[in-house]
Amino acid sequence: MKNKLGKLVFACVATLITIVATSGIVSADSTSVQVVKGDTLTSLAKKYNVTVSAIKSENNLNSDVIKIGQTLVIGDDSATPATSTGTTTVTPATTAPYQGVAEYAQRFIGTHYVWGGMSPRGFDCSGLVAYSFAHKAGVKLPHSSARQAAVTKRIAVANVKAGDLLFWSSNGRVYHVGLAISNKKFVQAPEAGKRVEISSIAKWHPSFAGRVK
Repeated sequence: MKNKLGKLVFACVATLITIVATSGIVSADSTSVQVVKGDTLTSLAKKYNVTVSAIKSENNLNSDVIKIGQTLVIGDDSATPATSTGTTTVTPATTAPYQGVAEYAQRFIGTHYVWGGMSPRGFDCSGLVAYSFAHKAGVKLPHSSARQAAVTKRIAVANVKAGDLLFWSSNGRVYHVGLAISNKKFVQAPEAGKRVEISSIAKWHPSFAGRVK
């Protein structure tokens, strides 16, 4: 009886190990968004480059009705199954040094753009970046997109991580900055008349990127 029980337990454990070793899902980045006046599932899906069905599934919504003040979790549709190689390889997790800054900046989504602004009452592009680094990481950055570019280490846009800065320039003059929250999206205070938002890196085509030293 003991031998049979032992064999059964061994078989179950072996099966479980096989399942774990040959399957996996790469989780996607997600963002918490508070619904404001005028928001609909369709407008939010377009804004964050996801589908309406993805938002409904992520938040267990049974209808298209959302309410002002409601908090929604919006994920990245690009999650893909991990590829199995037949062997189990364990690699250490890597965390961007300023990932916390990127997460902190997202709490200001919906804040009005204010030229020269550097507080939750209103931000301009470099003000949002400088405020987030100062209050979350204790790092003091200039309140200027051009000067922020000057004090960062330039990196390829394809290599950005959460907490890296994205810059836009024309004729050698830097005129805008955003804060990467992943290698696909960034948070920014875009321009007068708009609010702090999350945008697609691919759609905005930054000129270059920089990493805070």
